[in-house]
Amino acid sequence: MFNVADYFFTVQSLSLGATEANSVTDAIAHTPLFPVVKLILIPPLLVFVWTVRHKIQTRNNAIMLLTWGVFVSYFAVTVYHLYFQLQI
Repeated sequence: MFNVADYFFTVQSLSLGATEANSVTDAIAHTPLFPVVKLILIPPLLVFVWTVRHKIQTRNNAIMLLTWGVFVSYFAVTVYHLYFQLQI
């Protein structure tokens, strides 16, 4: 859900004149590839990682830490967008 929210907040921010901080995303932000990547490719990958997290955890704690890092990052970006775009 955070990824989908991030997509819509990013589109809104870009329409207001903001720039994308992620250089990889910035390269595709104004192309038709952007919604394909953000809304079609990334969500299944995130679901897959979340689904296999328990199997990964027993084998490699670094991967589990990385998974939580992605979650916390998306959460932080969503809070950032909510604060600055919605002025809550």
